[in-house]
Amino acid sequence: MNAQPAPSFQLIRHPLETQIRGLNVAVRGSSTERAWEHARNAVALINEVTDLSLTAEDLLNGLLEGAESGKSGQEVLDALLELGVQRRLIARGTLVVSEGRSTFTREEPELRLEVRELLGDRATDPLADPRWQALLDA
Repeated sequence: MNAQPAPSFQLIRHPLETQIRGLNVAVRGSSTERAWEHARNAVALINEVTDLSLTAEDLLNGLLEGAESGKSGQEVLDALLELGVQRRLIARGTLVVSEGRSTFTREEPELRLEVRELLGDRATDPLADPRWQALLDA
């Protein structure tokens, strides 16, 4: 998942960075309630541009595990997205986990397309339509 971010992630890049910085400050300042608020806001942004259902707890656990293992911010985000994709694939029946074994129920080309769509990376970028760009620029 270390590829170029989907165009949809470009829409939330700055607000997401702001929430992550706020989360960092809240954690360092021992403000638990504010940390949870920033985590909820951050995953809400991610969920808006994807078809995932991540939670604040997912983000906080991912950040903790990432800090303990020395992962970069991008690696933590990638792991978070992988978790969200895995959950959605299981919920859709595309990924079946039984007795510790995972099996995909779709062929690779269909699976790749489904994962890309879950991550908000559609074949066509809706913002490519000049009408949307004019509306967003207004």
